[in-house]
Amino acid sequence: MFVLRKINEERVELNFIIGNDYTLFDKKTSPEEFERQKERFNLDDCIFAVIYGLDKNRPLLISKSHQNYIMLDGKTIDVLTEKH
Repeated sequence: MFVLRKINEERVELNFIIGNDYTLFDKKTSPEEFERQKERFNLDDCIFAVIYGLDKNRPLLISKSHQNYIMLDGKTIDVLTEKH
C-alpha cells in the first residue's frame, strides 16, 4: 500500500494512504495533463504535481513548501521535488 508522506514548514508529518496504485501528474514531466488538472482544480503556483490514488475524483496536491515522499512498506521509494 502506497502512502504519501508530507512534512510541512512546522515539521508536522502528514500521511495519506494512496492505495495499491497511483497516478502522478508532474508539472515538468507531464505538462499538458498538469495544466488540465491546474485548471480543473484552480491550483495556485506553489503546486507542482498532483497524485490520484484511492479517490480518483480528488487529487492529493504536491506543493513546494512541503517535503514530499512516496512510501511503501515504511520505506521511501520516491522523493517528490520540483524538477528543474
